[in-house]
Amino acid sequence: MSNINDLPDAQVSLYDRPRQTFGNDEGAELNIQCKNSIWRVHQEFFCPKSSYLAALCASASTNGSACSITLDEDPWAVGAMLHYLHENHYFDRPFSTGTDLLTINLLVHDLANRYNIHSLAKLAVETFCSRAEFEWRTVAFAKAAQRVFTAGLSVDFDDELHAAVVEVAVAHEVLLTGKGFGQRFYEVVHTTPALAEAITTEQAKRSSGRKRKGSEEVVNEGRKEGGKWYYCNNCNSTESEGDILAATGWYHRCVVCEVAYEQEVWFTRPASDLSSKRRRR
Repeated sequence: MSNINDLPDAQVSLYDRPRQTFGNDEGAELNIQCKNSIWRVHQEFFCPKSSYLAALCASASTNGSACSITLDEDPWAVGAMLHYLHENHYFDRPFSTGTDLLTINLLVHDLANRYNIHSLAKLAVETFCSRAEFEWRTVAFAKAAQRVFTAGLSVDFDDELHAAVVEVAVAHEVLLTGKGFGQRFYEVVHTTPALAEAITTEQAKRSSGRKRKGSEEVVNEGRKEGGKWYYCNNCNSTESEGDILAATGWYHRCVVCEVAYEQEVWFTRPASDLSSKRRRR
């Protein structure tokens, strides 16, 4: 699509109309209810983009002049879907749900597949992959990997998500299959046969002609002298400044044990001061 700034005024008005109407219930003819959440939206922007929603609307009851449908889904995922249908993107933010960001993207992916919104399903995979590249050491990644590979725990996820989890796991196999800060992932692998098999298969493909890195080399990989490191009093792990992606507002959340601290509780030290501690871990 062309840049909106390059479009004629008439086209800009049409292009920007969904943005103007999202969250504005004036004249809305569709009520969408999901648990305790209700959205009043304009049907013309939703049904053409989802055959599933179109079918629901066609058979839905009417309340006065408005059509009403009820969805038995995760409310946050529904909100993300509605936002995407209006603005072609969504925010993978946990708000007050307490659900981690990787799982949120899996919920959106599941919903998009079932509602036949394939572009949203693809975006959810891309967003999940982007987060997994940086959050591979977290409990959240271990939970997400288990969810993707456990039959009956959730829906059957597509091959692209399976491949994404395996790609991240194999890229960091030395640490994630050990009992250091990969403890939770270590447990998941040993209780999820499908995941263990997928990782083993990928490792076999890569083993030929590859020089494996030792664990100490991986631990020190990317270390920059003089950088800041953070120490967690709960699990005794040390994380680089770049690892603290969950830092928000006035607290940091440890990427290993997920305990949250106010910023002043975290200790910052030069990288060189922590070398021996990381080697002992």
